[in-house]
Amino acid sequence: MEQGLFLNANIHGMVEAYQSAVETINRCYQELADTDAKVQNAYNLDRPVGTAKWLSSSFTVPTVTYVDDILRHMKSRCWRRIIELSGVRRMMSTKALDALDKKLAASDEGYNKIDLPDITIDSVMAYLVGLQESAKDYAQEAIEEVFDYLRPGMHAGFNKYKSNPAFQVGDRVILNYSTMRHDDDKMNAVDRVFHMLDNKTILYNSYRSPLVEAIERARMADTNGVFETDYFKVRFYGNGNVHLYFKRADLVKQLNQYAGGRNQLRK
Repeated sequence: MEQGLFLNANIHGMVEAYQSAVETINRCYQELADTDAKVQNAYNLDRPVGTAKWLSSSFTVPTVTYVDDILRHMKSRCWRRIIELSGVRRMMSTKALDALDKKLAASDEGYNKIDLPDITIDSVMAYLVGLQESAKDYAQEAIEEVFDYLRPGMHAGFNKYKSNPAFQVGDRVILNYSTMRHDDDKMNAVDRVFHMLDNKTILYNSYRSPLVEAIERARMADTNGVFETDYFKVRFYGNGNVHLYFKRADLVKQLNQYAGGRNQLRK
């Protein structure tokens, strides 16, 4: 397994587009404010007309009133895209992803005075270098999380099934659908880790990984319905159990080695 992070995009072009947009928004907003002041003075009005607020009108973004809020929202959206293109999300644990998403959401809405760095060549490159240095730690954390989830002692839905090995992941695990039906994040994490171990990029359908989609299709099918992905075979039984078979023994071996040894990936 390799932990490669890169931005497969024109970084200079992205930074220039952002900086040009900031300049244009500031200029346009100032022109609206000047126009507002001219109308107010010409008609001797006791308060501004409110023209400058029109720039914030949108049906698709949070309601904003001032130019700083507009720029903060744009910066957050641009950083989200940079993070997405970097590939770091595919090797992060659910805990790390949750922390990242909360930080981005707080910045986007201006909560807790969290602000993201301005988008420059230096800030983007520094971010990518930092990710590269942390890639192995991110990967190790994600692998350990999935390893613990797939072992019976770590999850209430597993420990009653004797066929689930206690100290390593075997060729299959038995899940109870009632305990996992509202927990797509864990199955998404399992899928991400197996793709990462195989040095492949996971492709999502909305927020559901191929494994989550397969589990749902198996549930909707007749009893004993079987569905497969590149790495898993899913069989759903009428008693509510889901049997998850691992098709790639080599990837299971890597999972057990990296997570069982805990520190092997960092060496």
